[in-house]
Amino acid sequence: MQCPTEKVANWLRKNHFKQKLFVVSNGISSKFINNSHKKEVGHPFTILCIGRFSHEKQQKTLFKAMHLAKHASQIRLIFAGQGPLQKKYKKLAAKLPHQPIMQFFTPAELRQVMTQSDLIVHCAKVEIEGMACMEAFASGCVPVIADGPLTSTSSYALSENNRFSVGDAQALADKIDYWFEHPQELKTMQEKYREYGRSLSVANSAKTALENLKQLYLR
Repeated sequence: MQCPTEKVANWLRKNHFKQKLFVVSNGISSKFINNSHKKEVGHPFTILCIGRFSHEKQQKTLFKAMHLAKHASQIRLIFAGQGPLQKKYKKLAAKLPHQPIMQFFTPAELRQVMTQSDLIVHCAKVEIEGMACMEAFASGCVPVIADGPLTSTSSYALSENNRFSVGDAQALADKIDYWFEHPQELKTMQEKYREYGRSLSVANSAKTALENLKQLYLR
């Protein structure tokens, strides 16, 4: 059986799943891997948050963090999505120091937004593999990813500054301030994530899956 992350595989093992498990990402499309990203950090410094406006996606953590972040008034915030909590989130947005953009984008529009964003913040508390977050970091956005018992997207955090405890708005605010205050490190991390994204391409995942099948059936 294939699992997208090692964390998912460990969940299954702890619950006495007996079949052989292979860890293989669902894979990132070349449309995101081959995106060109803006050359300068900031101008303005932009945070992107992608996902359905719903409880499990936990965007409320980012709203709270923006009240705590020291540089909130200098940050452009984009919530890409729609959903049942849209009216509630618009009320929260009205209280922020700098009004965010909140709208649904077509796939082509969203790819363009990714190329102009500095951070991708992923707040979900329940998720197997956050493909939107992965597509964004392959495009050059540095991720800050919620880490909790029921989400495994944080498996893709390359440093402690790429993760925060799920639901912890102060921890998220601290990570946002860190990246805002360290533009050169942010630029270096963008390149690391673009390279990491290439290693997680659909083509590489398909190749790995094929090798796994050979192990099972050609022994």
